[in-house]
Amino acid sequence: MSGDEKGWKRRPIAQAPPDAPSGNDRPDPATAYLEQLGPGSRRTMREALDKLADWASAGRCGAHDLPWHLLELEHTAALRTRLGATLAPATANKHMAALRGVLKQCRLQGTITEERFRRVTDLPPLRGESPRRSSGLRAEDFERLTRVCLDDAGPSGVRDAAL
Repeated sequence: MSGDEKGWKRRPIAQAPPDAPSGNDRPDPATAYLEQLGPGSRRTMREALDKLADWASAGRCGAHDLPWHLLELEHTAALRTRLGATLAPATANKHMAALRGVLKQCRLQGTITEERFRRVTDLPPLRGESPRRSSGLRAEDFERLTRVCLDDAGPSGVRDAAL
């Protein structure tokens, strides 16, 4: 099922021309956000931002070249919806925290106003239970494997049954 069939609107954010002057020597908002994180969080949040940038730009931008300041509420809401449809709630909320962090950097750099920042980030956290992981073998499968091991007359049968 394609993203459009799930209700994901494919209205990507326009990509800034590569030769457009930045007007300052500040790092892009993604870099500024990631630099304030500890080393352990940096990789996780970089991956989250890359995923969000890929989705927001229909695959044309990464975290460091997406014009984050152009995001509107429709974009952040669509990203939240897509995250909720594809990730466990805790993971989706972590991605949303990364998005808010980058947008906060946009606010601090003066590329979006405080009011606009609040508007595009004013989304409720994703709720729900994480899908339960399979607990492994069902009891009947375990019993069948044990019987096969015990039916092996060699030493490996007893060893395998013990394992």
